[in-house]
Amino acid sequence: MAQATIYGRIDVGYGNKQVTNGAGGKIWSQNGISDGSITSNAIGFDATDDLGGGMKGRVVTEWGYSATTNSGLGSLRVATAGAQLEGYAASTGLNDAAVGGQGGYSTGTNRQTYAELSGGFGRVRAGYQRTLSYELATFSGHTMTSEGAVGGQIAHTWGSGWAGGGRGNSIEWQLPKMGNLTVTLQNGSGGGREETSFGSAGSNLASGVQTAKAVRSALKLDWAQGPAAAGLVYTTYNQSTTAKAANCSAAGTTTMDNYCTYNLFGALSALPLTAATVTYSGTSEFTTNLVQLAGSYNFGAIKLGANINRGTYNLTSVTTPSVGTAPSVAGGTGVASYDLASQAVSFNMPMGKMEIIGGMGTSSQSSGSTNINNIATSQVGLIYNFSKRTRIYGIVGNLKDQVRVDAAATSLGYMTQTIGGINVNF
Repeated sequence: MAQATIYGRIDVGYGNKQVTNGAGGKIWSQNGISDGSITSNAIGFDATDDLGGGMKGRVVTEWGYSATTNSGLGSLRVATAGAQLEGYAASTGLNDAAVGGQGGYSTGTNRQTYAELSGGFGRVRAGYQRTLSYELATFSGHTMTSEGAVGGQIAHTWGSGWAGGGRGNSIEWQLPKMGNLTVTLQNGSGGGREETSFGSAGSNLASGVQTAKAVRSALKLDWAQGPAAAGLVYTTYNQSTTAKAANCSAAGTTTMDNYCTYNLFGALSALPLTAATVTYSGTSEFTTNLVQLAGSYNFGAIKLGANINRGTYNLTSVTTPSVGTAPSVAGGTGVASYDLASQAVSFNMPMGKMEIIGGMGTSSQSSGSTNINNIATSQVGLIYNFSKRTRIYGIVGNLKDQVRVDAAATSLGYMTQTIGGINVNF
């Protein structure tokens, strides 16, 4: 009989967020209850079946939720790195330049759902799961700042949005451990399917999109010995959309060939558009290569961590049809090669039941001699552990994009946050 575990966590606090432009003018400010500042709110099920002979089957499903809306459990979750603006959706994650930009709620509540088989061959997982990039950056223990609060949410994940994001459908094989080294391979999509085709230019099967591709491959190396640990992830990602001419008529037409529908990866849904408003031609495509290196050392009195990200984002072609999903781009719509770089350090210092956390980092994006982003972040916080499951915290963090500050009137030059809250695991 399979052994099942129900687990979860809730994180709720009261805080203030401020965003100003380079000239110091207020863009928006926010005071009140928010959630997801230390950990994301989630509930999950983990079931394991002993198959005998050293083999096990396992299934995990974990869903995020928001504790601060009336939308119902599981209908929304907080995108913790974004700004929680009521009524706004989270950004796509493809454009890291939109730091704190477009709200913080997401309807993508499936945090991970996969089936797993393990044995002498290691373990194989298939389903919707965290990318190896996200695993190294956030879950490997090398980052001690809070990803959910301003000042700790950018540098260690910089570039991962262009490299397929934090989660996606994939198949993963973790090889048997070789001494102190663990090797993991992953291949999948950027969230939906790796490739979908809809037929010839005259068939009108889905809103003029003929072929959509989002292919991600990654290799992860983990090494640990005593108090020292390190990891490296290399990710390559290609996303493209090949468009075709559309022949859509007004809403209400009953003939499928004359009524334009939209389906990139999921079910067909009708678009109430006229033929004059829907035209498609050309291809949108980009390729990203990202290298991430992280490490940590636990001295006992203090644990130190460091992260370094380096990557290249090549936008080879851009098409912006009246309706559709051209890829989000790095800092603009121009065909170009973009260099991505970030570095961060962080620490955790335990003092009895208290922990002091903190860190700082820088993130940059450039194309040739043009600097698109030059971001500096810092964060410091106190955590008091009443038990292994219940803790309270206070965090102060800030972000400054020097490129936008120099531009004065450009939005999101500065972002600050102060928050205190309670976190309970169950």
